[in-house]
Amino acid sequence: MESNSTEQALHLSEQKYKDIFDYAPFGIFCSDIDGNILSANSALVNLLGAKSIDDVLNQNIKKDFFFDPEDGNKIFSKYKPVTEGLKLELKWKRKNGSPFWIELNIHTVKDSLGKTLCYQGFVKDITFYRTQKDQLTLAKEEAEKSDRLKTEFLTQVSHEIRTPLNNIITYTSILKEEFESKLPADFDNAFKVIDTSSQRLIRTIDLIINMSKIQTGNFETNFSKFDVEKDLLEDLTLEFYSRAKMKNLELKYNNAAKRTKVFADQYSLGQIFSNLIDNAIKYTPEGEVDINLKNENNKICITVCDSGIGISQDYLPKLFSPFTQEEGGINRRYDGTGLGLALVKKYADINHAEISVKSSKGRGTKFTIALPLTD
Repeated sequence: MESNSTEQALHLSEQKYKDIFDYAPFGIFCSDIDGNILSANSALVNLLGAKSIDDVLNQNIKKDFFFDPEDGNKIFSKYKPVTEGLKLELKWKRKNGSPFWIELNIHTVKDSLGKTLCYQGFVKDITFYRTQKDQLTLAKEEAEKSDRLKTEFLTQVSHEIRTPLNNIITYTSILKEEFESKLPADFDNAFKVIDTSSQRLIRTIDLIINMSKIQTGNFETNFSKFDVEKDLLEDLTLEFYSRAKMKNLELKYNNAAKRTKVFADQYSLGQIFSNLIDNAIKYTPEGEVDINLKNENNKICITVCDSGIGISQDYLPKLFSPFTQEEGGINRRYDGTGLGLALVKKYADINHAEISVKSSKGRGTKFTIALPLTD
């Protein structure tokens, strides 16, 4: 009675294994240590495009299945014995010789003494996945190539514009010294307009080139330890002082920070504050622009605050998006490409700086940059 129960349980177990083997949605095979197929299920027969299981049996996995025979030789020589199993993506070939991609899981079956009895493999068709992956890789490479070409093109255009523009600025300066006092009253602002327009064009070129370099991963940084006040902000304040004075604005500078050394990329950090101070002056018809420094939570916090036109609450979420401005169209009151603040955000990310903004329409704007301090 007990013997019959044991035999019945064994039979059920064998039948269960046979059902799993036969009806599994992926290919299963067993081979001897030389790679000769001992058993295979229907799913493997279908994957290989064979007519029947007999058409697969007694074939050699190393010689008959791999699209590139060298793959089979490498796998069975390099990884023999397959002690803990392998998971590989490679090409097999169907009976008609056409290639297809598979995921192969293969491991050894051993006896109680550790002797290898056979190899057991599980095969999944991943042709669609690999095709999609290859297409994505190709698309990525094409996009990167396009980005490189775009950057090279913009760099070349920048050079082609800058060279004659620098000549214009140089010779305009010479002409200004010679003729400014002799020009009629109607031409009082002629040289000023030429200079302002030239600087605006150079700034536009720089913004476009730098944004392109950042987006394509070609922006080069040079991190170093420096004093953000003495090596950067003091000079910037002096640079923008005359511009603020020309608009009858008061530019104030206050340093309440005892520690001002940071580890950052000085160029991009300078671009952050240059953009913020420039915007503060540009969008402030009257009043003042304040630059303040203070220490807080082992950081230096630099604020650029103005009493200008402010930013609406609806536009604030779009503030750092490239090529956007609150006032659009050719009839907008203020010039610009809409790249300045987008670059400010990217430069802040490069320098691991936190950036925050508070503003309301008609009540001015306050930008705060918080940078980790260094000893």
